[in-house]
Amino acid sequence: MKWLSSLSIERPVTTIMLIVTMIALGLVSLVGLPVELMPNLNFPVITVATGYSGVAPQDMEELVTKPIENAIESIEGVKTMTSSSKEGMSHVVVEFEWGTNLDSKSIDIKDKINLIKRMLPSDIDDPIVSKRNIMKNEVAMKLNLSGGNLSDLKKIADDVLKPKFERIPGVGSVDIYGGLDKEILVKVDPYKLESYGLTVDSLINLLRTASVNMPAGNIKEGGKEFLVRILGKAESVNDIKNIVISNKNGNTLYLKDVVDIMLGTEDRDNYNRFNGKESISLNLIKESGGNTVSIADNAKKMMKTLKNELPEGVKLTIGQDKSTYIKDSMSMVRDSALMALVLAAIILFIFLKNIRATLIISTAIPTSIIFTFVLIKYKGISMNLLSLGGLALGVGMLVDNSVIVLENIYRHLTEYKKPVIEAARDGAAEMGLPILASTATTVAVFLPVAFTKGIAGEIFRDFSYTVAFSLLASMIVALTFVPMISSKILKEGRETNKEGKLFVKLKEKYSKWIGIALSNRWKTLGIAVFIFAIVITAGIKFVGLDFFPSTDSGEYTVTATLPTGFDLEKANKIGKKIEKIVKANKYTKKYITQVTKKTIIVDVETPSKDLRKVSIEDISSNIREKMKNIPDITYTVKGSSRGGGGGGAAIQVSIQGDNYVILEKLSNKVKEKIKSLKGIVDVESSFEGGNPEVRIKINREKAEYYGLNISYISSIINSKMAGIVPLKIQSSGQDIKVKLILKKEYRDSIKKLEDILISTRNGETVRLKEIANFEQGEGPTQILREDKRREIIVSANNSGISLGNATKEITKAINGIKFPSGYSYKFGGSQKSMMEAMQSLVVAFLIAIFLVYMILASQFESFILPAIIMISVPFSLVGVYLGLMITGFSLSITVMIGIIMLAGIVVNNAIVLIDYINLLKAREIDRHEAIKKAGKTRLRPILMTTTTTVFGMIPLAMGIGASSDFYQPLAISVIFGLSVSTLLTLIVIPVLYSLFDDFHIWYMKKRGKAE
Repeated sequence: MKWLSSLSIERPVTTIMLIVTMIALGLVSLVGLPVELMPNLNFPVITVATGYSGVAPQDMEELVTKPIENAIESIEGVKTMTSSSKEGMSHVVVEFEWGTNLDSKSIDIKDKINLIKRMLPSDIDDPIVSKRNIMKNEVAMKLNLSGGNLSDLKKIADDVLKPKFERIPGVGSVDIYGGLDKEILVKVDPYKLESYGLTVDSLINLLRTASVNMPAGNIKEGGKEFLVRILGKAESVNDIKNIVISNKNGNTLYLKDVVDIMLGTEDRDNYNRFNGKESISLNLIKESGGNTVSIADNAKKMMKTLKNELPEGVKLTIGQDKSTYIKDSMSMVRDSALMALVLAAIILFIFLKNIRATLIISTAIPTSIIFTFVLIKYKGISMNLLSLGGLALGVGMLVDNSVIVLENIYRHLTEYKKPVIEAARDGAAEMGLPILASTATTVAVFLPVAFTKGIAGEIFRDFSYTVAFSLLASMIVALTFVPMISSKILKEGRETNKEGKLFVKLKEKYSKWIGIALSNRWKTLGIAVFIFAIVITAGIKFVGLDFFPSTDSGEYTVTATLPTGFDLEKANKIGKKIEKIVKANKYTKKYITQVTKKTIIVDVETPSKDLRKVSIEDISSNIREKMKNIPDITYTVKGSSRGGGGGGAAIQVSIQGDNYVILEKLSNKVKEKIKSLKGIVDVESSFEGGNPEVRIKINREKAEYYGLNISYISSIINSKMAGIVPLKIQSSGQDIKVKLILKKEYRDSIKKLEDILISTRNGETVRLKEIANFEQGEGPTQILREDKRREIIVSANNSGISLGNATKEITKAINGIKFPSGYSYKFGGSQKSMMEAMQSLVVAFLIAIFLVYMILASQFESFILPAIIMISVPFSLVGVYLGLMITGFSLSITVMIGIIMLAGIVVNNAIVLIDYINLLKAREIDRHEAIKKAGKTRLRPILMTTTTTVFGMIPLAMGIGASSDFYQPLAISVIFGLSVSTLLTLIVIPVLYSLFDDFHIWYMKKRGKAE
């Protein structure tokens, strides 16, 4: 490395141009980098979805889901296969191992489904095979349209707003909720039709053919050719009413004579409100690869242009803007990095007491950061919470290389009284290998994380690359820019080693402590081991285990599930009660409500966490407590976690077996057990009550006698009970459906259902009851399966208790339930993901330790010295557990990343110390004196690098700003781990060095070799 520092000093212009080029490339790379909250997560999951209208869950399972599962299970690499069979819908989810080529697996699945298509019902929807992307179908922005009647607003949303917003780059679709569509209702009395010799089927065919415009050829006349068109398309309610059914002997029978026809609106199937007032929501759905910030910015520009196009009184406002949180998070990371830079500069000045030296390093830091953007862009990494967070956390570490080089140059200049150029060259060259080793060890610990398979690797890959890139950039700067600028700025004879009285006293004290420790080596080592054992034991007992740290995004969602059979109006009344509770909370800023017969969802936005005195978890608990007063519902109140923890309930217990009756009984027992546990909230089951149903069993022989098949009978029943739309008319530029349906009195009883007339192929009719038997029953609303076994999932969230402790308590409770043979339970959800991620990161940690050892062994040409240095790694765990116990955080995935970081950071101090001990011993200085002198000489760079790293992470450890709580436990772990490890390393490493050196001398003597 000597040649590099010498070259930089001899060719300063070249060095400056190199640095300027690095900065220029970095700034160019920074422009246009996409901004997102989290990296694009591609899960190894493929879904197969298909529909079969009107078919019950049990029949969907038997006719559609099972054949698809049987076909897919033979594909190589399938890890887990789950499915959901609901009324009219089948959804199969296939999970593969991480790293699987999903493109080829998608082709395999499509091929398998094509082979079994003949086994599936002929009239099902074509199965759709798609890869799952967590960022796909994500809502980038919710817009709110209000200020008019709901049918007019719906027309504006459909015809004006939807097409315009769908043209915004990155928007996959615009989903519209709320509003009412106009509809012409043709209400049929089947007995009245019979009196006219008509059937519902004949009316459907009449409507389909009575409203058309058709070409009728061409006519040539007067040298011109005319197109002949027959205009028969209905354009109003009156046109529909006056459709002629028959005209016999001058007696005209119109459609209005046999049915009731009126213009109205479609039957409501939902309510949508913004801050309690009915409105329409337009959800801008991000396509795969779309950018939330870009979409939101373009949408706001579009809103300005549309302002004057909307009718008077109609307003288009922002209901929810996901980009705001992203921008706030990026600002938090940027501010943390700048604050870290300032703190590092202050610490350097305190240690160096030299403004020129401080400026040298303060210039080196931003240069390293800016150049990192070149590598980020080359790698295809976006500016997200992980990549920028890596830079913010790494600011303190970026100082290390430059500090070590500058401090050594400073020492050569002041202590050895060398000329400035010689001091710069020799000082940088002397530290070349230690810097290379320390950088290599720190970079090496991030490589296993970058290549780790699983969700932890996917999430922290950008983070790992960013830290590694920035450290490599800092090494280049330290070995080129720092010695070059030092040779130009530092002045011979004017520089003094201004350590200060306090620091001089500290060095003297430290020298005495080393002497005492070396005189009591085994006692010192015993005390260190005792501290390690006590803290680690206490940490394991008292520190909880979580997947990700809970993040406060300022939003929470109330989800209420209603019993089967509720009508929409009753659901809406409950929705208003929930809104009243939400509105009464003083921290509610705005809320969006969506109500269906089955579910009520209220998305609530509060001020940012810095503007309120309570956490989002406290607010959720308050809302949850008040929700207890609403009967007949199950509900969850969950904060929006944007740190990567994923959606859904944190705790999922899957009860598996074959018989759904037994599964229901077991799931109810599990649910009641979990409900009784403290700290477990939002408990609900995937099997909530039964789905009342009328089962129509077609007599196949009788149906065949009349020339009918089951598929035809099903379609007729469905069209008469649910209604059918045989045509649409266009009025005032708006498409209006014409819906034919039996009058309500003929649809509100099973007896009326039995009397439905079915047209046969020979023109006759037969009542449904003549070819079918009827029975009432109750079935599940959905049937879940995992690996072809039926399951019911009991889900919950933890509140005030870690996920690990919650899992322990639930396990104890469930183990008290006796499961029949063939029935079992297991955990899924966040707990399953947490354990898989933890296992992956433990493996990554062990690989990192091995790589660090290999690098150190190569540097020192020894197997013993790296082992001594590596002792600093377990000592860092003492600090980590102390930090977690003091601050109350749990051991999470982010903390594990911090521990892996420490494996590369804490060894640097020991490297610098032992490298200098070896250097002094090579100069034939007594070992005892070499250790003491090395300790005194390296104390300042060790404390400088440790302090700058620690202070560089303080801004994130403070937890101020959006998304800071994601990094807070990581920063705290590194701060405490590095601090404690440094203190123990300064004493224990010299002791271990002397012990191993004694062992080496004894071993060499025993082998008869001179030392």
